[in-house]
Amino acid sequence: MAPISSVLDSSRKLRKLSVSVTSELVSDFQHSFVRNAEILSIHSVKRESGRLATALETIENRQIHIELIDFENPSPNEYFQLIQGWAAMKRSVGSLITFELGTDEIGEGILELLRARNERTESTDRCVTVLQSNSTILEVFYCGINIENSSELLLTAMIMEA
Repeated sequence: MAPISSVLDSSRKLRKLSVSVTSELVSDFQHSFVRNAEILSIHSVKRESGRLATALETIENRQIHIELIDFENPSPNEYFQLIQGWAAMKRSVGSLITFELGTDEIGEGILELLRARNERTESTDRCVTVLQSNSTILEVFYCGINIENSSELLLTAMIMEA
């Protein structure tokens, strides 16, 4: 990251930045061009998911997309940990994080964990709304989308006004 940061003008924002998680995880997210990117896309391997959940507590970008690479059937709990890490920071209304999902079962499992571990929830089949202590709502939902002629499932967690 250091060689790239010396080339970029710190007064400008990148529209979208994609990074791969490395062992230098926390320091990578401290560079101004990473913090100021409008959309931060993170590619992570399974062995780094716990560290990434912790790092999400300090990543301030309004829009984050996470793709879990080389995961063999990631569990709903792994996604839930990432959402918890992201939601641990007081985020502004409109902030969101998205994940690509492999199956409906994973999406259903994530929503079930949200229902079970939060007292104040409202839910439908594919959406759970959690009232947070700072007078905001965490809404988590998943749906199918078409990307480049293929169908994928996308899970979204978004901060909304209460």
